[in-house]
Amino acid sequence: MLSYVISKLGRFIGNRTMRNLIGQPISSFDVREVLDQKKILLCNLSKGTLGDINSDLLGFVLMAKLQIAALSRADIPETDRPDFYL
Repeated sequence: MLSYVISKLGRFIGNRTMRNLIGQPISSFDVREVLDQKKILLCNLSKGTLGDINSDLLGFVLMAKLQIAALSRADIPETDRPDFYL
């Protein structure tokens, strides 16, 4: 099982851009802040730049972070909570 996981991670670690993106210990932006302050988040996930698999991985990670941020907004009353669009 370990060799399977390592072989899949090797693709991401081998790409310099992906290594720099995934290897950061702290995120440079807060997704919750983007949602709450009605900001616009643009992400270039072009397959030509990153590759098919890397683009998919970043898309999955970004969608998961958006879902977690959206669900964490339950502490704001619904009338005070600004809408967001994806």
